[in-house]
Amino acid sequence: MANNVVVVPPGCKLPAAGFLGRLHVLVVDKDTSYLEELKLMLLLSGYSVTGKTTAEEALQELDRNKEDYFDIVMTDVHMPGMDGFNLLRGVSGRLPVIS
Repeated sequence: MANNVVVVPPGCKLPAAGFLGRLHVLVVDKDTSYLEELKLMLLLSGYSVTGKTTAEEALQELDRNKEDYFDIVMTDVHMPGMDGFNLLRGVSGRLPVIS
């Protein structure tokens, strides 16, 4: 499965965006299987989701998009290369982070 593609299982319906609109979550996890499951869970809960497997990729994604494109970041803490704590420092107040 591609990094930004989530397949909705047959019979599952996506919820309406609601009065707040659809929040966009940037999810970062080194485990691609877990990342895909988390992306699907968030998608089925009504969120827009972008997934990355490294903190470096996540920072590049943040830099490529306008400032208010993502609403929140969910990140693994223990990752090879740049860890989740360094990602938090890189985000530094641009948006909320769940770790």
